[in-house]
Amino acid sequence: MPFLTELDVVNECLGTMGELPQNALDDDHDLIAAARRAFKTVNLREQAREWWYNSETVTLQRDSDNYVFVPGDAIRCDPQDPYKHLVQRGRRMYDPTKATYKLDVSSLPVYLVRLVDFEDLPPSAQIVVSIATQLKFMASYDSDQVKYRQLVADYQEAYTIMNAEHIRNSDTNMLNNPSVRIKLLQIRGYRGRGLGTPTYIGD
Repeated sequence: MPFLTELDVVNECLGTMGELPQNALDDDHDLIAAARRAFKTVNLREQAREWWYNSETVTLQRDSDNYVFVPGDAIRCDPQDPYKHLVQRGRRMYDPTKATYKLDVSSLPVYLVRLVDFEDLPPSAQIVVSIATQLKFMASYDSDQVKYRQLVADYQEAYTIMNAEHIRNSDTNMLNNPSVRIKLLQIRGYRGRGLGTPTYIGD
């Protein structure tokens, strides 16, 4: 059983407006569609930050037409060969130096950031998505500003907890980060990256 579901998040959004919880996402309620739109946007935005639970290195195979397709759940796809300049365009990899989708590789190691189903996220990530969705939803209406400010504080706390979990579950050595390894090979130097202090992106 998932810790939270999309319906739980939607009902939290409705609760910020003093509305009663609904039993299903297809119930006849004027605010459900708005809450679901906010959820979809926020879920993608929060996961795109790249976390321990949705990043991995895989090898993609070229098909019979010489195309390399990106998995449908990939938010980002970074090729791991430092000597090939390939980028993601749509659902395929593209060679901008030759202006073609047809690639001269048989396989392509890549670093993926995936969009994980909300119900499969760790509880700490679900809480961050839930609170951020409520904030986005409330920003579209004349909502209670005291409640809004409290949710901003809750978001900061939840993000900090998730970030700590990320550090515990990740190899924090920058030299083992795939993106950093590529930079080292390309420019023989590196600049570390960190998640930094979370800031809620309002709407």
